[in-house]
Amino acid sequence: MVASTLSYLHQRFNYEQRKNLLRAIFEKIYVQNKAIVDVKLNPPFSFLMKDDIEKLFKDHPTGGTKEDVFEQMVGFTLSEQYAALKSLVDPLGKKARAFLDIAALRSTI
Repeated sequence: MVASTLSYLHQRFNYEQRKNLLRAIFEKIYVQNKAIVDVKLNPPFSFLMKDDIEKLFKDHPTGGTKEDVFEQMVGFTLSEQYAALKSLVDPLGKKARAFLDIAALRSTI
């Protein structure tokens, strides 16, 4: 769900918005021989997309403890990146809720 939402946003954003979105998601991207071999995600993506990333990269390092994840989440919510990402995602959430409301109304008819 998270990955598909991010893909949707990336397709619709202009160049500057895409750069900001990618900065909010990725802390580091590791490249070897012109190929991405690993990534380090910013929280909360490091927690939300852990399983997807592990599938993408062979021998991906194991994640931290629950305490590490909690510290990442708290640190992220206090950062400037959180506010920037929230401003990008909130309008999409409103559209999604409106779409779900319409779908729910249609199913009751």
